[in-house]
Amino acid sequence: MIGLRWMLAAAAMVVAIPGAARGDATEDAAAAMERGDYALAVRIFEHEVDVRPTDKFAVYNLACARAMNGETDAAAETLLNALSIGFVDLFHVERDAHLAPIRGDRRFRAIMEQWNRLLDARFDAEAAAMEKTFGEEYLFQRVPELRVGFAAAVDPRDLDAALEEAERVWVFAETILPAKAPDPDRQDPWVHVILPTPRDFMRLVGAVHIGGYYDRDDKRLVSRDLGPSLRHELFHVAHWRHMDRIGQHHAIWIQEGLAALVEDVDIDADGTMILRPSWRTNIAKRLAVGNRLLPMEQLASMERDRFASTRPRAMYAQARTWMLFLHDRGVLKKWYAMYVDGFEEDPTGARSVALALGIEPDRVDREFRAWVRELETVGDIARPGSASLGLALSQGTGAGPRVDELVGTRPTGVGGEGENRLRYRDVILSIDDRPVRTLDDLHRVMGEYEVGDRVRVRVRRGTAEREFEVSLVEYDPDTGR
Repeated sequence: MIGLRWMLAAAAMVVAIPGAARGDATEDAAAAMERGDYALAVRIFEHEVDVRPTDKFAVYNLACARAMNGETDAAAETLLNALSIGFVDLFHVERDAHLAPIRGDRRFRAIMEQWNRLLDARFDAEAAAMEKTFGEEYLFQRVPELRVGFAAAVDPRDLDAALEEAERVWVFAETILPAKAPDPDRQDPWVHVILPTPRDFMRLVGAVHIGGYYDRDDKRLVSRDLGPSLRHELFHVAHWRHMDRIGQHHAIWIQEGLAALVEDVDIDADGTMILRPSWRTNIAKRLAVGNRLLPMEQLASMERDRFASTRPRAMYAQARTWMLFLHDRGVLKKWYAMYVDGFEEDPTGARSVALALGIEPDRVDREFRAWVRELETVGDIARPGSASLGLALSQGTGAGPRVDELVGTRPTGVGGEGENRLRYRDVILSIDDRPVRTLDDLHRVMGEYEVGDRVRVRVRRGTAEREFEVSLVEYDPDTGR
């Protein structure tokens, strides 16, 4: 029942219907399948499909039930219908034991033989609908080698930057896991990457406290900014693709820890991402000082709901810091390979940490805590006496922090001098060539400077971009600038 239950769980996450009604039906169907009453399961799923004919998971489950009930022709037709309305996890189709009775059917074989064409056709249809929905406010571009398509309400230069970020994330992901499908005849499904307007972000996400999300079931990524959130969610895409290919569902601390790794980075001269300590590792450091870091076994065995709801900032912080620790020790790729190979025996990944480090399990937590205590503390908020541009800034709309006050009201020299001075609504793109897409980026970068230092600030003013030097002033907590 692994295959069917997995799909039912996925459907429950993405279908917006009353939870109780759906839960009763799917649990009854799952129970019927478990005890071999496939005829009853077919009737339940048929009712589900009658109620929600465009629910790809309900249609897929009906195909499985029909296959197990001996309805070969109907099962094959139903599977084709599921694919036509958006069920694109063909790796799951290839493995699912519930479809074994129809694997010899010519229509099933045709699906497998036309794998790539089916995925491409489905993406083309979704992309056309998306262009019609979003309209001329958005730019659209595909990256075939990554199998992602962008729909972006941004400046064309920002779309170019987002494409570069995607390429960098994939290059980094390949240092840990196979980020691209190894078999050209078995490609990964396409993913829609949406960089929306603030209005559309609220419509799509409905929450102001998160920077974005990746919906693995609908193959849709939404990001508020062009930096940390975009990189985080893109890594989720690469990781989920690998998990789907090998039929594993990795522990939540691993999923979020790996994705969080690429949030805070610097870019080397050759375009390589350099992982940096961050506001998340600052949290881990404070936990270490207070002797409040969770033991590896406890963090690794934590369920998704608890990880995301019980002190989530602390959970994400520890997950990222563990990954940075493994990266710093040069064993991140080795650990991931060991984890994948031993997944059935150790789905939490805790055992493979000690194996990759080559130490006894009882030493793992001690070495990690000692390493965390020595970890660099970086700028995470503007603090009294720290270096500042001396201006009120807001998060902006994703390209970079925005100046939110009339600079002329500040003392002479604050924010630059004369014509080379920041202005109201300028978007800050970089400090000394280091991209700053969010306030977190800005705080981290500014934390490396002292009051009185001069920095090169690149801004976007309207449609033009310009760069000039600014002398940093002391942050004033009373005014917040």
